[in-house]
Amino acid sequence: MSFKDYILEAVRKMTYHSVFDRYKITVVFDDEDDTDEQGRKTQANIMVYDDYRSIKVRIKPDLKTRYPDEKKWILETLSHEMCHSLTNKLSTLALNRHATADQLRDADEELTERISWMFNDLYLKAILKDLEPTKK
Repeated sequence: MSFKDYILEAVRKMTYHSVFDRYKITVVFDDEDDTDEQGRKTQANIMVYDDYRSIKVRIKPDLKTRYPDEKKWILETLSHEMCHSLTNKLSTLALNRHATADQLRDADEELTERISWMFNDLYLKAILKDLEPTKK
């Protein structure tokens, strides 16, 4: 499987098995590397558009250099970027420091809702099954 196909399939599976199915996700494969504030090469980054429930994931060339030897690390990196969509609204408000208390409460509620989607997707079926009376 090519690197590009591996990433696209991983995003598809992450979308299917998590809260990300509530978003429109676009994956872009960049040709140029970036560096972070510490001068390290960036593996991937994400732009979250909360108002539109849209995510754009940018895959950087340095991430491809780890394929196929470090597949787990690649998935953890991709997962980390995807999870920024869960915290984006709250972190944006906190970082701009112009947020009102109501905005922070609303963002906190939205973050809680997103986490609950993930919890429900992961555990709710099992919990419901456990709560069913056993047949004798």
